[in-house]
Amino acid sequence: MPVIALATDLPGSGRRAYVGPDDRAGGRVAGDLMGRFLGDSGGDVAMIAGLFSVVGQKAREIGFREALAKHYPTCRLSSVLQSGEIPERAGLLTLQALNENPAIRGIYHATSGASEVVEALASAKRGRAVALISHELTAERRALLKARAIDAVIDQNPEFEVRAAVELMARLLGRMEGAQDNVITPVQIYCPENV
Repeated sequence: MPVIALATDLPGSGRRAYVGPDDRAGGRVAGDLMGRFLGDSGGDVAMIAGLFSVVGQKAREIGFREALAKHYPTCRLSSVLQSGEIPERAGLLTLQALNENPAIRGIYHATSGASEVVEALASAKRGRAVALISHELTAERRALLKARAIDAVIDQNPEFEVRAAVELMARLLGRMEGAQDNVITPVQIYCPENV
């Protein structure tokens, strides 16, 4: 039975194909957005990741660093913290980063816990002063975008991923014709005005 990795690649696992985002490219998009949001003056940025043992999380950090280094030299990634995919911890890490470095002007949130990060920014009275970029357009993040608590969400279109995975499995099983290669999902950017 062929195996497809969905949403996060599992290189070296024996999987036949991968369906999901290019997380490094997603990180580069986040870096580009952050640089544009912060402008010429740039500033310090914190990244709240989940677990770097998850291939996609590490790839997002690499892409984010690449974009900042290449295009926005006045933006500095001052801290990279791992929440362990625990939403409450994402909020606590946000407060920790803000307390340790009051100069933070941006947060790249690449994991669970968007509401907790927003609450941490509000409790530190920094909500509108800090650009916040996240991933995955969940119902929670859609509401936070509409409330302008998040500046941008980078999404990988999970409905498309599932459809593409089902079609790819059908091709791998000989029930459908077509390519049997990886399917990289397109990156979509959502801001308060297009949710």
